[in-house]
Amino acid sequence: MDAELTASHSTRNAGTIRGSVMSEPEAALVERARGDREAFGELYRLHAPAIFNYLRRRAGNVNVAEDLTAQAFLKALSKMHRFRAEGIPFRFWIYRIATNLANSNARRERWRRAIFGSNKNDFTTIAGAPPVPASAAAEADARRMLAGLAPDDQTLLILRYVEEFTIDEVANILRCPAGTVQSRAARARERLKRILQSKQTS
Repeated sequence: MDAELTASHSTRNAGTIRGSVMSEPEAALVERARGDREAFGELYRLHAPAIFNYLRRRAGNVNVAEDLTAQAFLKALSKMHRFRAEGIPFRFWIYRIATNLANSNARRERWRRAIFGSNKNDFTTIAGAPPVPASAAAEADARRMLAGLAPDDQTLLILRYVEEFTIDEVANILRCPAGTVQSRAARARERLKRILQSKQTS
């Protein structure tokens, strides 16, 4: 079974996690979205801007991010009958789906860069999403350094320090213990630090 489809997973002390339980209105909306396309469209409007920006940071390209966002919500729509509202919130579930798609794309992109070289990143945005930082060049540099990390390391660092999820929230999204997230994030930070140091000395 795909990891992102097991929505009933919860981590230890999940009751203390910010946003770990859906509000009654959103739970009702999720329930209606199982058979109501308009209700699912409302879920899309609520969550798509954040998912797009997360995927833009992961992919470094607006067109890829738009495509992955569409894939994430289409996959969620096709699997709504398997989502249980009493498990994790829809927000965590859609981040989980988006993360798996982003990781797959990152692996493909590594092969593409190895064979064809890299293209200039596009950091434009879409209506309804938060604005791109003023210095697109700085974000492009950060993205290139993150691209030197494995997809799993990119996931941890972006969810934790860019999306600003707590350790427990990241654990819920990735379906692993909070302690594992903390130790893996520390190792990912060290690997990123070495990349930064190598850039400064080169």
